[in-house]
Amino acid sequence: MKNLDLFTKGTASLKENLKTMRSSHSTTENKKPSLMKKANLPTNPAHALEQLRVWAQLEEVEDSFAKMFLVSELLWLIWAFGTSTPYKKKQKLVSIIISNLKNRSPST
Repeated sequence: MKNLDLFTKGTASLKENLKTMRSSHSTTENKKPSLMKKANLPTNPAHALEQLRVWAQLEEVEDSFAKMFLVSELLWLIWAFGTSTPYKKKQKLVSIIISNLKNRSPST
């Protein structure tokens, strides 16, 4: 009931802040945090590959990878897997990479 007392007795700015806090709390529950960013990849290539493997297991990863990487970067990743492809469209390249990340065991 403390919030209610604050709401009834508070200043207009406090009331507005409380409204904003309540509305932002409900919208943030509906949004999942996005930690999939190139900047979050480790600089060590082996660790970066492991991070990509973890991300490859997430839902809607294809869209995230397509937004995150340039076509040239996707082609480089495919080359790094030792795979060649005639495809140059981002969605097809992402599918190939996700498949490689999910199906290959980590190198030791």
